[in-house]
Amino acid sequence: MSGETTRAAAAAAQSRVRVKKVKDKDAPKRPQSAYMIFANENRSRVKAANPTMRFGEIGNQLGIEWQRLPLAEKKPYEEKAAKDKERYEQQMEAYKKDKGARQEG
Repeated sequence: MSGETTRAAAAAAQSRVRVKKVKDKDAPKRPQSAYMIFANENRSRVKAANPTMRFGEIGNQLGIEWQRLPLAEKKPYEEKAAKDKERYEQQMEAYKKDKGARQEG
């Protein structure tokens, strides 16, 4: 009886294993969020002000700064994010057309 239980448990565990999708190197890069643009632009400033902070701590500090940032100061980052999203959508549309043409031909 225990042999069946172990096999059943092993089968259940195997069914939960996800197969990782193979990333298409030709696919366009996903757009950055307003927060990620802010973090990338301000990471060096925070790191310079706090040279002993570890990577994760710098991320936490950037998150706190982002939360405290007034909406008016977030607007430029949100505009950059919207522009990046438009870029992504255009590139993805072209990528899908090209991918469909390659599959047909």
